[in-house]
Amino acid sequence: MSVHETRHALGECIHPHRHEQSYAALVLEGAYEEAGPDGVWRVEAGDLIVHPPFHLHLNRFGVGNARVLNVTLTHGAARWIGIDHYAVLRPRGADQFLRRLTRDAGSALGETMEECSPRSAREPRDWLDGFAIALRGDPLMSIASLARAAGVTPTHAARAFARRFGQTPAAFRKEQRLRIALQALAHGEQSLAEVAIAAGYADQAHMTRALAAATGATPAKLRRALH
Repeated sequence: MSVHETRHALGECIHPHRHEQSYAALVLEGAYEEAGPDGVWRVEAGDLIVHPPFHLHLNRFGVGNARVLNVTLTHGAARWIGIDHYAVLRPRGADQFLRRLTRDAGSALGETMEECSPRSAREPRDWLDGFAIALRGDPLMSIASLARAAGVTPTHAARAFARRFGQTPAAFRKEQRLRIALQALAHGEQSLAEVAIAAGYADQAHMTRALAAATGATPAKLRRALH
């Protein structure tokens, strides 16, 4: 487990990326926008953002400078704390929580996740947000059909969607399958072939290629690491 601080300037953008380990980010100063397959959040000083392993997201610092305290966790520590999904939380007593976090990050994070309810993403404001909600609900949904329902061409939908969420609708849809597979590998006892079918892949080989491309590891290695 390690703790380090980062500073970000107005106009900075950290493009879509993922971290192998789970981690939590406490916003110390400023505010920024975090977006990805989970939706779009505006996070500000006092917010705690919790990321499970290999969680894909981007950060846009379009409202001013920001200072963030980052806590990187081992897979074992993340399982002990209970970090298995993305969440934005608002810890009670920001100053006290910060002191606890720097002194004993594991206990501070675990207690906060038990005490606080996750905050919802920004309210849907247009067809792009509706597009993302539909794909999260059904990763197999036709992108062309969604574009027609929104009154735009698939090409325009892909470009506009990528500007907001950092990836095209097709990549966004693939990410949903990837997350289902990672969750199953971390917590389930299904065979790899069963995980592949449940996540929407054609077969185990298809899942293996997708996971290796995204994480650099095979499903078997991921299962051992995440357990």
